[in-house]
Amino acid sequence: MASYSEVSEQLKKFLEQAVKGSEKAEVLVLHGRWGVGKTKLFHDEKNEIIEKIFFRLNPFRKCPTYVSLFGIESTEQLKRQMCFGDISQSVWQSIGRDILTFFRNTGDATALAMSFRRIKKITICIDDFERKGDKLAIKDIFGFISLLKEERHCNIILIMNEDQLSDEDKKEFHHHAEKLVDLTLTLNPTARK
Repeated sequence: MASYSEVSEQLKKFLEQAVKGSEKAEVLVLHGRWGVGKTKLFHDEKNEIIEKIFFRLNPFRKCPTYVSLFGIESTEQLKRQMCFGDISQSVWQSIGRDILTFFRNTGDATALAMSFRRIKKITICIDDFERKGDKLAIKDIFGFISLLKEERHCNIILIMNEDQLSDEDKKEFHHHAEKLVDLTLTLNPTARK
């Protein structure tokens, strides 16, 4: 268990290496109870990295982005959120709004496939693991993360509250995480006196 500042430093280091173009894609899991500031920490560190080093190094590189699993029922829904949600600013920054609007409105599988193909060498934060839809299996999430890491060379930050998983889901999570996760951080800030 680590303090906010300790986890912040490790997360900052992970993001800096990812933005600078690390040789190997990695998966980081950030655990913590609801309300301790996991998501805020990611956004704060991401914004600091973007301001300090991202554009100075390469303004055309895709910046770290965020997607939520809240209520997502399939990997297809997750792909759609990644391609046409917040991540779209990174994926489509060089293409233009008109084309993005067209793809958003078509709902077409071809548009989704074309968009998803562009997701490469990017840092993606996947939040709300424990709030995924009931139809989305943990093994499917890890299969998707594996594809992003191994084939697309994406760095992944998975934010979750493990305490909210059922015992069966915890067991399955650890089974898959053992093979795919490179770094695990637990945010457990203590009250100041």
